[in-house]
Amino acid sequence: MRIDDPVLFYRSQKNQAVMGTMKVSREAYSDPTSADTGWLTCDFTPMKTLSTPVSLLELREQEQLSGLQLLRQPRVAVTPVSRKEFEFIVDLGFRTP
Repeated sequence: MRIDDPVLFYRSQKNQAVMGTMKVSREAYSDPTSADTGWLTCDFTPMKTLSTPVSLLELREQEQLSGLQLLRQPRVAVTPVSRKEFEFIVDLGFRTP
């Protein structure tokens, strides 16, 4: 991830859902909370909270997202998302009921 890259904030523990968007504010560096030098972290700046969280179940129901890596490994911390997938998910989160 590079500075200013857009990021989806996905809550992976309880009630798995995309909650909002962020941007990378500091590129990857060694995670100071881990003794494993292979563990990295980034810093992020919050951008927008989705008006409606997009649940993992809802993501699975979308044919356009069938290739999303998150659907195969829902507890993964970081996974790539195409620009088209990103925009589609954000649109789902700002839909009107």
